[in-house]
Amino acid sequence: MPGDYRQAHWDGFHRAMDTGESGLEGTAIHLPVTCHDGRIRVFPGMFSVLRDPYGHALGAAATYTAARDDAQPFTPLELPAQRLRPGAG
Repeated sequence: MPGDYRQAHWDGFHRAMDTGESGLEGTAIHLPVTCHDGRIRVFPGMFSVLRDPYGHALGAAATYTAARDDAQPFTPLELPAQRLRPGAG
């Protein structure tokens, strides 16, 4: 998780765990990822809330998918993803 997105990530995760809902669930989006080499790249994917049989949130997962024409940017990025560095923004 890129540093610039970390607080929003955890805020959204805790909100989804408290409510069992995520505004992004099932929506194709471009997810920013910090790779092992430290570069930030954007990959297409989807978020899912993992629930028990009673509908209570247990966790969340991001599933990376093939690129889709209807995918929306997670957040506007001003530079091509391969040029960004952790903490850039």
